[in-house]
Parts: sequence; C-alpha cells; structure tokens
Amino acid sequence: QKLPLSPAWRAFCEETLQDTWFSTEGAPNLTLTQRGSRPGDPLADLLFAVLLSDLDQELHCSLQAAGCIDAQPRLDFQTSSLDGQEPLPSIIWADDMAIPQSFCSPSELYFRLPDLCRIVFEVFASYGMQLSSGSGKTEIILRFVGSHDKAWSHRLFDIDQGFVTFP
Repeated sequence: QKLPLSPAWRAFCEETLQDTWFSTEGAPNLTLTQRGSRPGDPLADLLFAVLLSDLDQELHCSLQAAGCIDAQPRLDFQTSSLDGQEPLPSIIWADDMAIPQSFCSPSELYFRLPDLCRIVFEVFASYGMQLSSGSGKTEIILRFVGSHDKAWSHRLFDIDQGFVTFP
C-alpha cells in the first residue's frame, strides 16, 4: 500500500500475491498460502527490491527527522574517508540490508543507538516486516573510533553485555 503505483500496477501486483500455493516433493497435497508470492516467481524478487528501496528512503528520512543522523554519511571514494561528498548508501542484497552510519564521536554513537534501533524496527514494521533478533539473525556491527573509543566499547560490550535496550 505504501508504494506509489498506478491502479493498474497495484492490481497486477495484488493478483500475483493471491491464491498462491506450493508443493513439496513426496507430499500428496498442495499447500495453499495466506499471503506471499508463488515459489520461483521472478516478479517476487523485483517487488521485494522495489519495496526495500522505498523502505530504505523512508528509513533515512525517519532517522533524520528524529535527529538520529544529521545527514546520510558521505564517502570520499579516493581516500575511503567518511568526509567526502558522495552519499554512503544502504547495501541491499536479496533479503539482507546493511545501513551504514557514522557519528562524530563514540559517545554520540552510544547514546543515539537505542533510538536508531527503535526507528529501524518501527519502519520495518510499518512495511509489515518483523525483524528477528535471535541468534544468527538481525545483527548490529559497531566499531567505536575516536577519543575514548576503548572506554565506550567496554561500556557497551562489557558492562551492558552487548545488549541495546530501546522502547
């Protein structure tokens, strides 16, 4: 519902997601699903990519509006430093997504992390997606760099035991 599609494209997409089924080798019956695309349907990958692209734009707007990020991180491709002019984009592959962020100091990262996580979970939920945070699932990779980086890393990983609590 969130994607800006014409009525014809919306109807086409809805049709591809209705009355879907699959069979399993050795099972005598078909399995009818309540939602989702037909197994092997190449349109499913395209729809998912379009959806994630839209989600990514909304996510960055939401993070900026909440003050979690001042602007999208920028990369200087010649020096690989984070002070360039090129936006550092999210990296999306199949159903995996990396959302690079940089902050001016380790303390800023530490204190903004709960809101950043909350917003990411909320935006995904607004698209009908529930991020799972079990073992081997959704992960956050942090690297504290700057003044007192070891102390902030110790605070998060030793004192807080690597857990980020957010409302």
